[in-house]
Amino acid sequence: MSSALRASLFVLLSALAITGCAVEAEPGDDSTENGAAQDEALFGKRATCQPRFALGADCSKSSDGCAAGLYCADSTKRCTKLPTIGQACANGAQCASGFACTQDGESGVCRTMPGAGEACGFGLMGPFLCKDGLGCEDATNTCRPLPTIGQRCTIDSRCAAPYACDWTAEGSFCRVRKAEGGACQNNQICRDGLFCDFSTGACARLRAAGSKCSAGNECVSGLSCNPPTWFGSWRCGPKPALGRTCGFDCAGDALCR
Repeated sequence: MSSALRASLFVLLSALAITGCAVEAEPGDDSTENGAAQDEALFGKRATCQPRFALGADCSKSSDGCAAGLYCADSTKRCTKLPTIGQACANGAQCASGFACTQDGESGVCRTMPGAGEACGFGLMGPFLCKDGLGCEDATNTCRPLPTIGQRCTIDSRCAAPYACDWTAEGSFCRVRKAEGGACQNNQICRDGLFCDFSTGACARLRAAGSKCSAGNECVSGLSCNPPTWFGSWRCGPKPALGRTCGFDCAGDALCR
C-alpha cells in the first residue's frame, strides 16, 4: 500500500471512529515507518517483539526480559546468572534450571529437586517443584506421585497421563480430556486439536491462519494471535519477527513488550 493511500485511509478511519461508526478491516502491514507512525497515532504505542537482555544488561523496565539462564536481580536491576546448587536463591526463590530453592534455616538455598515425601521446592511461579514424575500435593506441600483420575490435581494443575486437570466450582480434579463442546475452564482439559473457548466455556477446534482470535489460546501450534494494523480484528498468523507489532508471542525467544 502506498504512503498516500495509507494516509487517506488514516483520515477516513479516524473520521469514522469519531462519528461512532463500526469499522471492520483486514489486518495490514505495519512494516513501513509511515505506517508505524500512523498506527501509533491511532492506537498509542503498542508492544513489539524485542530481543531478550544479555548478561549485565539493564532490566529495570522489564524484569522478565533477561535471556535464558539469567534473572533480573532486585538489588541491581541487571541481568545476572541464576544460582546453582549450594548457592543462595536469587530474589528469594529462583535457581538455575534443574534445581529448586529450599529453606535452609532463614535463607533459601538452591538444591537438587525434592524427591518423594520431601517438601516441595520453591521456583519463580510458586512452591511446587519436585523431581520428574512427581507433583506437589496441595494438602501437604510434599512431593507425591502424580495424581490419577478422580484425585485432586497438583498445586500447578498437573495429573498423570493421559488425564488432565479440570477446574470446577468444587475444586480441581484429574479427569479424562474432553471432546469438542465439553465444558472447560482451561486448555489442558480439552483433547488434542482443541482449545478452551473462554467466550463459550466449551472446547472448540483450534483455528487456522487468518481466523479471528482474542484470548491468545485459539490458534494452531506455531501461530500466534496478532493485533491488526488498523481497526480490524485480531487474527491467527505467523509469530511476529523482531521489531514487529505483537500481542502475545514472538518468533524465536524474542519477548513481546
